[in-house]
Amino acid sequence: MKLLGVLKRRCCLVKIFLGCVLWSACIKKGDTLSDVEFESSSVSQDSQNQSLPLLRSFGLNSSSRSKELQLPPPAGARKNAVSFTITSVTFTDPSTKILESLKPLFAISSESRVQFSRMNSAVDLSHLLPPSFQVAINSEFRFQTSEARNLASEALMALIAASGREVIFKVTEPNALSDFLSDRACFKLFGELLGNSKSPRSSVQERNSGFGVGDILVVREGAKLRHMAIWLDQDLYFEAQSFGQSVFFRVATFNQLVQELVLRSEVDTSIMSFLALRRKLPWADVAKRYRNQTNKAARLGLIRLAEDEKGQSFVAGSEGIDVKRHQLD
Repeated sequence: MKLLGVLKRRCCLVKIFLGCVLWSACIKKGDTLSDVEFESSSVSQDSQNQSLPLLRSFGLNSSSRSKELQLPPPAGARKNAVSFTITSVTFTDPSTKILESLKPLFAISSESRVQFSRMNSAVDLSHLLPPSFQVAINSEFRFQTSEARNLASEALMALIAASGREVIFKVTEPNALSDFLSDRACFKLFGELLGNSKSPRSSVQERNSGFGVGDILVVREGAKLRHMAIWLDQDLYFEAQSFGQSVFFRVATFNQLVQELVLRSEVDTSIMSFLALRRKLPWADVAKRYRNQTNKAARLGLIRLAEDEKGQSFVAGSEGIDVKRHQLD
């Protein structure tokens, strides 16, 4: 397999990637992580000719580009600049009718307000995402309190739980988010794999149900929640990464996501496991249950959303958070 050739050159990730390739192959027959391969690089990559499978099934031709972004180190840190690889997916000759029809599919927290009839030819995957995701993508949220450390998963959940035109970020109790994701009234587990295993640990029926937009990839180190990401298309996720008092949101490939966990977060791969979750309730009900659960949690800050004349969302104001947006170009 094409991906196995890459794995041989990256011995530190062999066990993780090999296991996940097998898992992905079982999840959806005929589709493996090698079907659409992405690699991080220190420079911008050329556009990929192969469209993403889900988007292609709706008649949309897409291409992707990646770029390594250098961010200043956290205040007072002795480390060098922090780097993240960001990925942009754009559509060529998109159909306005098809794009409009896809809004409900990508309406994880709420439906995109972008009016594609007013857009020019440059249409990005982010325009299909919920307003809270649109304002966060490729953005660094620096919280003004030292309590905001290792907040990536909670920050991502705050985008999902956004209500109206505000996104409120909180510090939850230890294990609160992990317990919430384990609530089988809210989520269904349809895939599980130990990081150093070569065989899937869920039923064939569950694995073959396949990923869908909004499904959650959960990464655990033993019993500890280490990461979560939202599935968008084959090998493509929306996620958040923490560094210092900041959280950086991005669209990331599977390779990029795992590299961050192993190389930067120093996850113990011998006790790492991947869980695939799907919501059982409507997203609005999931968000409401999470807001109720964290009702008494300490607030770190908030952002307020607004839209321009094309319906694209932007940060209109914030409290307790400094927001810096970064561009691919």
